[in-house]
Amino acid sequence: MAKGSIPDRDITASSKLNSDSSAFHARLGNTKAWIPETNDKHPWIQVNLQYRRNLTAIVTQGFNGSFVKSYYVSYGDDGGSWMNYTVKGKIKVFSIKINNK
Repeated sequence: MAKGSIPDRDITASSKLNSDSSAFHARLGNTKAWIPETNDKHPWIQVNLQYRRNLTAIVTQGFNGSFVKSYYVSYGDDGGSWMNYTVKGKIKVFSIKINNK
């Protein structure tokens, strides 16, 4: 995603704060970021990978002192039905380790 191989139109989100915080700005190393509306109680970002792929890592990056503290991953192949990634039958919640330089 960081390299731009996924088109902007294939990166969507539940909301955006303003035109500078659209979902496609959620690429690593970007000078802008995806920021949901402040009243979005369940923000999500969706990436259409076009075909089945094996993901081996997901990397997150904070922006101007703002960052995600935890998230979970859901997947599907029809754009409407989603399954949560689980480990031993429990939804896997990924906690973010903050890397302070």
